[in-house]
Amino acid sequence: MIDLPQSKDTEAAVLRAWLTQPAFGAGWRPDPALFSIPPNRVLADVCRVIETRDEAAVLAEVTRRGSLDAVGGAQGIFRAFHLAPSCDDPWPHVRRLEQYAALRSLLAGLDRARAIGSETTDLDATVSAVQEALRFAAGVVGARPVTVAEMFTHVVEDLLRTDRPVARAPSGIPALDRDTGGLRPGVVAVVGAETSWGKSSLGVMIADESLRAGRGVLVVSFEDDERLYGRRLIARRARVNAFRLREKQLMPDEMDRVSAAHRGAESLPVFLDGRGRSAERVVSDIRSLCASDGIDIVLVDYLQAVTVSATKQDRRNEVAHVARLFTDVIKQSGAAGVLFSQLRRLFNADRPTMHTLKESGELENAAEIVMLGYRTAEGAYRIVVDKCKDGACGEYDLAWDSNACCFLGGRSVGQAVGEVVTAAGSEGSWYR
Repeated sequence: MIDLPQSKDTEAAVLRAWLTQPAFGAGWRPDPALFSIPPNRVLADVCRVIETRDEAAVLAEVTRRGSLDAVGGAQGIFRAFHLAPSCDDPWPHVRRLEQYAALRSLLAGLDRARAIGSETTDLDATVSAVQEALRFAAGVVGARPVTVAEMFTHVVEDLLRTDRPVARAPSGIPALDRDTGGLRPGVVAVVGAETSWGKSSLGVMIADESLRAGRGVLVVSFEDDERLYGRRLIARRARVNAFRLREKQLMPDEMDRVSAAHRGAESLPVFLDGRGRSAERVVSDIRSLCASDGIDIVLVDYLQAVTVSATKQDRRNEVAHVARLFTDVIKQSGAAGVLFSQLRRLFNADRPTMHTLKESGELENAAEIVMLGYRTAEGAYRIVVDKCKDGACGEYDLAWDSNACCFLGGRSVGQAVGEVVTAAGSEGSWYR
């Protein structure tokens, strides 16, 4: 009898992560079929039904089922919480368990096929059993190729599903959303601009307009804290003077508007502090939050401030690794993404291109849309779309509110100034 593939440490690490890491526990539900070690399988089944993840709840449920001896008694539960291997990012380990489960199923299926062949000497039946085992295993690990018919079926189903429109996250620039197809699931945009151009302010506008449109938003900041983002967002919503807000010197009518914005604030997760944490750990939190809280768009501010757990050969390789980590997790989670990046010095260039992105090469390759922000000779804030896989490139002017220090919306270059529209229905002042 062949020993079926398993990993005691991997199973124990995933269970401990589910029991002790709230974000992972909210984003993934244990499946007993993934666990081959009997005590772990029992604990996984218990984890599916408990309401609180603590030792007392697990002990009570295991005792109620009469399975205390099967998990090694109270000491076995203690080991699961405190002595099992730990991992910062449990999701790759879940994938490993899925692959082991698929491999066990494949080997069992091949064993059944061998028995069929030995008992019936029927070649067709044996081949069918082998093919069934292969199809099942490939389906579990996602390796089965898609047929043309299946691709077209998916396209037609999407066309007919008018009751479920694409959950685009508005950028605040309707013309840009129209031309590029918008920030929709599976689309990751890279936004590059020089220091102090307003990358974070653009991120606040995208986040605000997306929240107003009912989208789930997650801002991941590796530079600024939540208080600074909070001031930027509330200044935009309440249209109050950003300087007086920072210095706590608001006029009475401004304080009233801030209080109204506070009362109307959404009770939704929106900010994740990545400062001092590695990209690998933050990626795990993003995956969990997308699964548990319905995140539609993830904004990462900004790539050059992100660190990695293992140093690469040079900084360019590190940034490329970071960009790939965030791009992959955003797409796999079915969300849209915006990754902010610095630019190289422009010197005398009229406007930036995607080749002026810092550590360019991998950044633009990984993105569906590349946008560059700059100031024109007249002082206007402008965005140029230099790459768009499924839409059109173009240039767009941004409206800047110098009082609240925020972007209000945008328009195509050449579009009438009065045609600036955002989800909030606001018009901005234009620098000329």
